[in-house]
Amino acid sequence: MPNNPFYCSSCAHRGPAPGFCGTCPDEPLLDLRQEDVRNTLDELDTRARQTRQGKVVLGSVALIGIPAWFAVFRIVGGELGILVGVGLASVTAAAIMRYLPVRRRMPELTDAELASIRSDATGNRR
Repeated sequence: MPNNPFYCSSCAHRGPAPGFCGTCPDEPLLDLRQEDVRNTLDELDTRARQTRQGKVVLGSVALIGIPAWFAVFRIVGGELGILVGVGLASVTAAAIMRYLPVRRRMPELTDAELASIRSDATGNRR
């Protein structure tokens, strides 16, 4: 990572030297060259995405699926109401997750940055 290996996980600011973020004075800049930092940020992203998915699915079922099931069940009855409710809740949840994604804490690293990380890692082992 030749230019800015230090990263603020709150505002995504990248900096050339360790210290605190200029935008978020209480946030330290994290060294993306360290594998444990990258793994921690990736784990935080995974947890946030899973939590968000659970909330979106639950909300979609409660706000879309159950009323759709009830309406179709009252009109037509039977399993069709369940299929319509599950289908509408699934489509709604998928659309929300696609168009309103969770903000990632781990920055997208370019190929050059990844190559620099790998070369630093092999150089440090010697």
